[in-house]
Amino acid sequence: MRFDTEEFLAFTQKERDAFSRHFETVNEVILFDTLKWSKSGAVWFNYRDASQTNEEAKQTWFQHAAEARKVIEKSGRPVKVLASFFQPGKDTVESLENHMEPLIEALTAFLRRRSSTALNSTGIPQGQKGMGAVQQFLVNLKQRLMQDGRILAVALADWGVHLSPEAVRAIDQLSYMAYDINDINGYHASFGRAAVRAVEYAEKCGFRREQINLGLPYYGRPTYKGEYWPLWKDAQVGYWQNYAPQITFDGIEMDAYYNCPGMVADKTAFALQMGLGGVMIFPLNADRPHGNPLCLTDAIRRTIEERVE
Repeated sequence: MRFDTEEFLAFTQKERDAFSRHFETVNEVILFDTLKWSKSGAVWFNYRDASQTNEEAKQTWFQHAAEARKVIEKSGRPVKVLASFFQPGKDTVESLENHMEPLIEALTAFLRRRSSTALNSTGIPQGQKGMGAVQQFLVNLKQRLMQDGRILAVALADWGVHLSPEAVRAIDQLSYMAYDINDINGYHASFGRAAVRAVEYAEKCGFRREQINLGLPYYGRPTYKGEYWPLWKDAQVGYWQNYAPQITFDGIEMDAYYNCPGMVADKTAFALQMGLGGVMIFPLNADRPHGNPLCLTDAIRRTIEERVE
């Protein structure tokens, strides 16, 4: 699952204790939108706050990660924590072409300190030149990670899944962001488009089913495809109700489409039936509390318990 670390750190202790119950189901966490690499190939900790030096921001990041881990480990279950690295945006191609080896060394050094699994989250630049640089980066990074017994996980949107055979083989886990995809009715992440067809497409691109973690959105989108993301925890709908007409979000009236608990349960059952690696939640902060009848993570847990011995 992925969750926004900044929002999580603003929780009260009571909210953190309640939030920790989700990790009775979740077994892998991606600390989302926390790190980038710089144009020169260094780990970039202070891209959010230029008032700090990179070293100061680095120490802050380690403190925040430690706080997150305390809550994650409350369940007593083994939960893997992954660091999420984003590209530096428009400078990605230049950074990879001119500083690929220093970048790989910086990333692997970071992982050795944290005893973490690498995740290159999103950030495949469009265009043949950009794709080629990123694909070579994935191959080279995987070779270095193998030396330390670590894996490479990559989160990709629908349009970024088509990679070279070499890059596909380098990836251990594809966190398939099968959301922000609308079907012909304007429905966001519908079962047919964002589960059945998504997995079919990933397989055509060379991914094996066991590599794929199917993304489940914990938010809705307007049926007119606007740039709004109303959260599930605020949705006024029922267990089997994805469609929410005439809601108001950020002062805008819209018809929104969510993935309700029934849909999330169906997609989880689909992932089990198809032999996928798992499902990916985005973002966990948007869910209702554990024990709430409309909690999406509880719907995942119940489906697994019903179908896995």
